[in-house]
Amino acid sequence: MSSWLVIRINNIAILRYILYIPQRNALFDTIWLYLDLSKDIPQTVTTWMYMIEFVSESVSLDDFIERIAERTDEDPKSIRTFLDPFVDDGAVTSDAIEATVTDVSQILATAETRVDLATRTTADVREAVAAVPDLSIVQLRDRAFEERLADLRADVDELGEDLTAVRTGMGSAVDIYQAGVRLHEITTDAQDIVRVAHDLETELEAFEAWLNSANRRHDALIDEIEAAETSASSIAETIETLQSADEPNSEHWFDATIQTRVLETVVADLRVEEADLREWAEHEEKSFPDDVEARIKSLQDETAASAAALADHPDWDPLFDERLEVLEAELEALEPPIAWAQVDGHIAKAREVIDADDKTTHEGWAVNPDSLKPLGSWAGYTAHISHADIISRKRSPQQFHNLMTTDKMRVSE
Repeated sequence: MSSWLVIRINNIAILRYILYIPQRNALFDTIWLYLDLSKDIPQTVTTWMYMIEFVSESVSLDDFIERIAERTDEDPKSIRTFLDPFVDDGAVTSDAIEATVTDVSQILATAETRVDLATRTTADVREAVAAVPDLSIVQLRDRAFEERLADLRADVDELGEDLTAVRTGMGSAVDIYQAGVRLHEITTDAQDIVRVAHDLETELEAFEAWLNSANRRHDALIDEIEAAETSASSIAETIETLQSADEPNSEHWFDATIQTRVLETVVADLRVEEADLREWAEHEEKSFPDDVEARIKSLQDETAASAAALADHPDWDPLFDERLEVLEAELEALEPPIAWAQVDGHIAKAREVIDADDKTTHEGWAVNPDSLKPLGSWAGYTAHISHADIISRKRSPQQFHNLMTTDKMRVSE
């Protein structure tokens, strides 16, 4: 049987490889490498040396766990969990380790392939973008996609570096355990990249369809206006409930104020969207929905009325005023078309002052969050929040409605 043999004499180690060739019934003994252990040794070589000596010891899993637990503060159950992929017949073996690393490499390769496919789709979208008018609503979407794709590429590269470090860094029992932990993390991260890249590719295809169809663009705008109208009506109902209460809930009043301020930003964004899409339709000599401008103006008036009604608030925590001032400044700094992922963060920060337990008390809220339906798609878009901004106006109508009524949106498949 072929095998490695390590001989150490003082500070000199000799690695010998005994090769057995059955067809010739012969043994070939070759000195592979001399190492001066008093000097620095490449990590790859020390890893091989450890693996050779480790295999010859035939360390059982239990003994291996005990050895690691003695040198770390890790729980033996956790150690066993992460070493499990390295175990063969009750012992940690080099073959099992190499097989696991190979498996993880294949998963990472799948992630790389999925990112490559998204990159190719992006190239097709670039051609479509070049063929349409140079409008802000197009450029914002295009930049968001490019940022997300760049993030995915960087993530894949980082995981590749981590995998290389794992391959060459198993010089002790503790290192092998830590390698098991990191391989698990790399696997999870790579699978996330596969999912996100697939979503991105789907969204890119939908974006291309949006670029190529005036009807899709106009239908999407109408859907957004309808979502804003629904939210405006819900806020008006909430205000009526708060005003009719003998002792209105100050936190619900504060939350309604946030909803109204964000709705004002949405209306301003819709005006820019409407103007750009109208210009686009004229450029292509296409018809444009007649009542869009009037509906946005009505939304603006209704939102202003809600803001005025909420201005006379009950006594509340002074911190509410501070958070509203910060939110106001943050929203004022945004210029339409809005990258709505930024707004999500601003809203979450403003609402941190509301006690978590009270967030689940829905009396007086515009919409009971428990009744919210899963977030869907519109006009051919599959909406997801991921690395940068989601597609189109960064929000589907249902997402927009949820934004008005929940503390921080999370989109799940």
